[in-house]
Order: sequence, then C-alpha cells, then structure tokens
Amino acid sequence: MKYLAVWMMLIVVMGSALTLYAGDKPPAGTIAVEAPELARGESWTWSDRSETCLGEREGFWVFRVEGDRFSGERYRTKQLNLVKNVKDGASVNTHTPDAGLLSFPLYVGKEWGQSYLRRNNKRSQRFKVEAYEQVTTKAGSYNAFRISGIDRRLDNGFGTLVTVWYAPEVKNIVRMTGEDESNHIGIEGWSYELIDYRKPQ
Repeated sequence: MKYLAVWMMLIVVMGSALTLYAGDKPPAGTIAVEAPELARGESWTWSDRSETCLGEREGFWVFRVEGDRFSGERYRTKQLNLVKNVKDGASVNTHTPDAGLLSFPLYVGKEWGQSYLRRNNKRSQRFKVEAYEQVTTKAGSYNAFRISGIDRRLDNGFGTLVTVWYAPEVKNIVRMTGEDESNHIGIEGWSYELIDYRKPQ
C-alpha cells in the first residue's frame, strides 16, 4: 500500500510536469517571448529571398516575397508559420494547417508537433526549444531561441533535420538549416540566414 501511494504521487508529479512542459505557460523565471506584432513595410532580407510585410488579410500576415525560387505573396499565421504562397492569383505551395516551425510563446524546454499537408503530401513534425543563445549572421549578432526538430514525409519516411534561430529583436528567424536525416547533407531551400532587417520607413 505504501509503494502504491508513492507510485501514485510520482505519477501526479510527473503528469503535472509533463503538462507544464508541453503547455503554453512557461515556468516562472524563464525567458519567454510572445508572437510578434508586425508593421506594414517591415522587411527582412535573407540569403535566398526578401519579405516585406503588407499587413493583415483574412486573419493572416501577408508578405511580398522576392526570391530566386518564388516571387509573389506569402501568407503566414500570427505565429509566422507558412500557410500558402500566391502567384498571379493562384495558391501554390500550400501547407494545411500550416508549417509549424514556430509556436509562441517561445521558451527553453518547450516542445510541440503536428501533422500537416504540404503540396498534398502528408507530413509530421516535432520541435523543441533547446537554448537561448547568441547567433551571428551577416546582418549582425542576436540573442535567439535555438529550435531543433524533424519534419518527416509520411508516404516515404524521408526526414529533414531542422534547426532554426528566432531572434525577438528582429521578430523573425535569423538562421535556418535543414539536412537529410540519413546522410546529414544539406537540403536546398532549407538553409538561409538573415542579411538585412529594416523597420518601416
């Protein structure tokens, strides 16, 4: 009976810890950052593209994108996760419900994951905030949340190991890397870094 009571106490304690650990309430004293409020005209230039905030539309942040791989409009959730690209009035590269790279509030130890559709391919992902650290890019040095995880295609099991650094100072991801889970070779389109950030004029 004594052992049963001890086990029940452990289950309650562990259950509470897991609930807090996976939830959206950061532990007391932890650095935590909420989703950013963007402004029309705010812009970011990465090594592969630039995005300028056009404001809100249909409950999403909308950006004008100029890049080698895509130019047009990009719709993102209030969590800054990609929902779709729009070119000449047509939706392309849709993510349903979204590409969940970020989940605010961000704080070290937080974990999340989801299943989603990308171009009609079923995928799953899992991420964890591993550290709050300084990262240097061509745009400068920033204190950033390092988030690591995996994005996996469910039809063939192919997994992409993903690491992103989100810097509250510029309200966005300042670096991202993606590599093949099996051979650790970088994947085109999954790696970039911030070159310039500009506030609205």
